[in-house]
Amino acid sequence: MPSLTLKGLPAPLLERLRAQARQQRRSINQQAIYLLEQALSAPRPTLREAHETFVQQHGPPPFGEEFFEGLRDPTPGRPVPFSEEADGV
Repeated sequence: MPSLTLKGLPAPLLERLRAQARQQRRSINQQAIYLLEQALSAPRPTLREAHETFVQQHGPPPFGEEFFEGLRDPTPGRPVPFSEEADGV
């Protein structure tokens, strides 16, 4: 079975892992595997969900949608061409 060695593990993190393992009646190794499985199998939010969560926690951005209009190219997958004149340089 493969193994993993963690180098430079901060002492406070190791203590938290030990405490959780003790509380769950697992070895440190079993607890680490359990936590890795949980973290890696958790569903990732979509960009829209992440944005909505951010706005709920921090409020709306200080600028509106019109700020981004000139930055978006209507053709999906294509960057906006760089123009020094557009930046006023």
